[in-house]
Amino acid sequence: MRNLSSNKFTFFVIFFWLLGFALNTISYLSIEPIILSIIFYYFGLLVVKNSVLQKNINFESIAYKLTFPVMWFAAGIAAVYANYLNDPSQLHDAIDFYNFATSSEFNEFSLTDFQRVTEGSGVIIIWRSVYDFMAILGFSSGMYIGILVNILFVSFASVLAVKIGRLAYGNDVYKIKAIIVLFLFCGMYWLFSAVYLRDAAILFFVTTLSYLWTRYINQANIFNLIIVIMATIIMPILFVYLRAELYYAPFAFLLAGISALLAFSERSAKKMIVMIFIGVLIISFLYIFQEELHSFGKILTEGNRQYAEVVQSNTSLGYIIVINQPIYIRSLIAPFYLFLSPIPFWSGLLDGSVYHLFKSMNTVFFYFVLPLILLSTYKLFTHKVYRSPVIMFHAFITFGFVLAVSLTSLEGRHIGVFLVSAFILAVLADIANSTDRNRYEIILFIYLILVFMIHVAWSLKFFLI
Repeated sequence: MRNLSSNKFTFFVIFFWLLGFALNTISYLSIEPIILSIIFYYFGLLVVKNSVLQKNINFESIAYKLTFPVMWFAAGIAAVYANYLNDPSQLHDAIDFYNFATSSEFNEFSLTDFQRVTEGSGVIIIWRSVYDFMAILGFSSGMYIGILVNILFVSFASVLAVKIGRLAYGNDVYKIKAIIVLFLFCGMYWLFSAVYLRDAAILFFVTTLSYLWTRYINQANIFNLIIVIMATIIMPILFVYLRAELYYAPFAFLLAGISALLAFSERSAKKMIVMIFIGVLIISFLYIFQEELHSFGKILTEGNRQYAEVVQSNTSLGYIIVINQPIYIRSLIAPFYLFLSPIPFWSGLLDGSVYHLFKSMNTVFFYFVLPLILLSTYKLFTHKVYRSPVIMFHAFITFGFVLAVSLTSLEGRHIGVFLVSAFILAVLADIANSTDRNRYEIILFIYLILVFMIHVAWSLKFFLI
């Protein structure tokens, strides 16, 4: 992508737009998806170009212009699965969310009413508002409207990812382009965009929080401090209406931000005072809400137990090598399994579910990205010069939430909302540099050998069990 020309860029965008048009039109037997996709696209582009957060928006604009059509294409694939292949993954939670967002039965429901019957009430209110507005314009309440809202959320997240990349690496064009490429081809983001679930909205708000913290760490002034404090107070309330398990995520960001600043920046007296003040706030929070934290721990433990019950079939490789292990072993194995799952990687291609198709694509994607993250981690350990507060903040977020998800749900979707930090860390390894490229190729080769051996073990289990 270093030498991406205007012609190649235009071809790429048009190619995915046309595929998205074709697949969605065939799936819904209507031209409304085409009209609405154009309306949503230009609305989003207008927001990006006029955002108060933007000054030099060249790459932010490119990220948006690329991400939207790629996710629209993914939505077309999901629509084919839903309308022609009776996709089971879109007949449960996805259809429930669609009904909550469109059915007249729920016209009088408030945010609190929705919260009583389902998680994700916040995004349901957003979907319903958009459907109501589109109805005024004369459009029908097709599922594609909610999907286009998801695509907007993911596309805006790509813009924020570029902003974070600028703060982390300055105007390093190669790294900014690498972040865009990683974002475009992440199977988890295809899933978030294309399936009628709440994860796209969660991704956007988590990435917003990540951006605000990155901006403060990069420039620790009073204005940015006020913004991150406000976000840390508001986001937990918001996450209650999106995914309750993320209620404490903003405080994890707070801890990561404080740790990065205290350990890896120049400790001026002013910064120390600010950090001590924030530290007192955290300790006060932990003391005041200790009972809620205890209850939250019980919820995570129960979720982990339920997952174990689901996978503890004797033929489950996940149960044999991961779940049924002491926690100190699982904490080492589970993070890799989180990115290796499903095993075998082709299983998602065979079960008629777009959900598992995109998860399989994400697994293959991380065959190549995880070695980058490992190489970047190696560089952090061996070269002090790379340990800037911003990079270390994203390293803490990446490894902290990978470990948290690995020890609880072990569900790829749950780590997906934090992947922007993983991408920021991954591009620290510059494979345009011959030294980094050689190291990457060695790590990749070893990793792919291990992946092959795991798949061989999966094949042999039929003879051993």
